[in-house]
Amino acid sequence: MSDLVRKMKKDRDDLTDYIIHGTRHYGSQSSFDILHSIVQDGFFRCGWSHRGVRDTVLGHKPAVCFTEMPLWGFLHYVAVRNDPTKIHSYGIAFPRMKLFEAGARPVIYGTTLEPEEVQESGRMIVKGLPESEQYRYVLTRINEKNDWTHEREWRWANWRSHSTEDSIQPLWNIQHAAPLRAHYFNLHFVVLIVHSNEQANLLTDILVRHFEVEQIDFATRMVANPDEWIEHRLFSPDMIRGTGILVLNEFTEAEKKDLTIEAAITAKRIHLVNDEVNSRFPPVLPPF
Repeated sequence: MSDLVRKMKKDRDDLTDYIIHGTRHYGSQSSFDILHSIVQDGFFRCGWSHRGVRDTVLGHKPAVCFTEMPLWGFLHYVAVRNDPTKIHSYGIAFPRMKLFEAGARPVIYGTTLEPEEVQESGRMIVKGLPESEQYRYVLTRINEKNDWTHEREWRWANWRSHSTEDSIQPLWNIQHAAPLRAHYFNLHFVVLIVHSNEQANLLTDILVRHFEVEQIDFATRMVANPDEWIEHRLFSPDMIRGTGILVLNEFTEAEKKDLTIEAAITAKRIHLVNDEVNSRFPPVLPPF
């Protein structure tokens, strides 16, 4: 990054180095239940962002949605919207640069062409964009009801082939990561956003159990096939160690008004999963 860009960004409190995936109520599951499921599964399930009678993710690959709002902006947006069935202040924040390297991109809010969606091979597409960019398109009519530009949305689909399945984006669980990429598929430092210490402890326990599975299975695979242990990991130890948890109830309402992930990390007000891992497991040296 150039010095000029650093200078421009320095005092911009509306910019952030973290991108947030906010979870929402789905069926009988609360927003926290959804976050719990993501951590338990260890991966994202991509979707079509179904709204009313239409899918808002076009093309032939589903995606995961994020916002580039800083944390205080995200919390304000949730509060103003005041509809937990749509979105709630639970989520996962990822380093912007890491997610970009993994293939995530900002959405395209409309094109210079008239918005015209057509059906092709059973899916809706918009004219004027190549197939590889269809998932990024968001119908935008500023003078009508289709204006979601304030959401500053990003989407992540499997165009980089990090995953062996388009419906899954690997996170801690890398069984679905494409061969030879699993060892390098690390998005840390990841931050889980929860409300209470009880929730933080629950998610920490899940991630530590994932780590334990990897430790046990690591030894088994090493004995069976010492030359291929890196390529067949179940969970990424680095990803687990590089996870933190931000507990919103530990911050005052005044602090939340300008709260950022970066500031919470700097102030050491993030619970580190790595601390719990180190307390339960001694370091394991690589076999070379």
